Amino acid sequence: MLLCGQLKNISMEHLKKINNYIAIAIGLSLIAFGIYLFLDIYKLEIANKPVKIRRAFQVLYTFGGKYLLLSVFEILGIVILLSIWKNRTKI
Repeated sequence: MLLCGQLKNISMEHLKKINNYIAIAIGLSLIAFGIYLFLDIYKLEIANKPVKIRRAFQVLYTFGGKYLLLSVFEILGIVILLSIWKNRTKI
């Protein structure tokens, strides 16, 4: 547990590194979730079972199918990872 005096010793560079690691984890998680959702829907379609997912996902699924859901999560994850790369090259 950090005390108030120890909080002053944390530098901005250290906080930026922590922020970068969190953003990388979020980006990779979005990519992994997109792949999982795609494979889960694919499995249900092959078994001729109805696809039951959350309403926001259902709207995307009825509009563009499982490929649209996959591409949305993949693009979001890649954009987050590229923004980290862009910020890293500036420093």
